[in-house]
Amino acid sequence: MTPTELAEALSNRAYAFATKRETGRAIADYDRAIALDPANAVAFNNRGLAHALRGETEEALHDYAEAIRLRPSYA
Repeated sequence: MTPTELAEALSNRAYAFATKRETGRAIADYDRAIALDPANAVAFNNRGLAHALRGETEEALHDYAEAIRLRPSYA
């Protein structure tokens, strides 16, 4: 598995955790996915959502801004 493929798998698992409100586990997987693929705008956006669910507004805004910087059309 390539680093990009592993990042995608981690991001998918993180999304599943987030939908179950297991935000800590989701953020940990998004952190790993982003470390493997720092240009992954979707992972930044979704990690922002997980932070927002936890009430971590500043972290969420930072991730949303990075997602927009990476892919302006994604918003």
